[in-house]
Amino acid sequence: MRNFVVTGSTKGIGKAIVKAILDRYDDSFVFMSYHNDDNAAEICKKEFGNRVDVQKVDMGSYKEVASYSKYLCKQSGGVDCLILNAGIGYKVPFNELNVEEWERVMRVNVSVPIFLIKELLQSFKKGSSIIMAGSLMGRIPHSGSLAYGVSKAAVHGAVKNLMKFLSPYEIRINAVAPGFTESEWHKGKPDDFFEKISTKIANHRWAKCEEIADAYLFVVNNEYINGSIINIDGGYSYF
Repeated sequence: MRNFVVTGSTKGIGKAIVKAILDRYDDSFVFMSYHNDDNAAEICKKEFGNRVDVQKVDMGSYKEVASYSKYLCKQSGGVDCLILNAGIGYKVPFNELNVEEWERVMRVNVSVPIFLIKELLQSFKKGSSIIMAGSLMGRIPHSGSLAYGVSKAAVHGAVKNLMKFLSPYEIRINAVAPGFTESEWHKGKPDDFFEKISTKIANHRWAKCEEIADAYLFVVNNEYINGSIINIDGGYSYF
């Protein structure tokens, strides 16, 4: 049995990753987590059946994540792959930044995931893989959200530094850095918003969640990828 852990995985890219894993690997089991949408969680339970375990976890809480790590250690019998997909943004003008909201973005996107890795360290099997959620915004400045962009730049840096620490344990760590994707985050936004962004993308369209999920599986399968940031943005900023 290959045990996968995917955080923030009941909607959007996270759910697409889970589906891709279950479709690709017949011997896979996925531990899924989510923050607050109970309805989406129930849908996943029905859709994926007994091949998944779905738990409600606040990825901004060190206490909850420490408890979740103990649960995973007990239930999994060893982790083959940890995909840290949970993330949040915080969009306000610079002069309206709130320190509590800023720090929550940093906890959810960077700090707590790193400590989850630490808590699970002895549970990873040799040759296992960790994939963090990077972003186009972590390498190209954007006015959408300062906190989000800075947190994703920190994720990219964390991957490169953690590679040094995890190598003795025979654990690989990488990040997938998507560009603009048709996910729940952008649901309900006006058509002209999508069109404006599309004019800056060489592919002239947004990514589908399934295309991003496929990049994650590429990283899982290729055992020589380590300490890398895999950019998948359709050629953003080339136009």
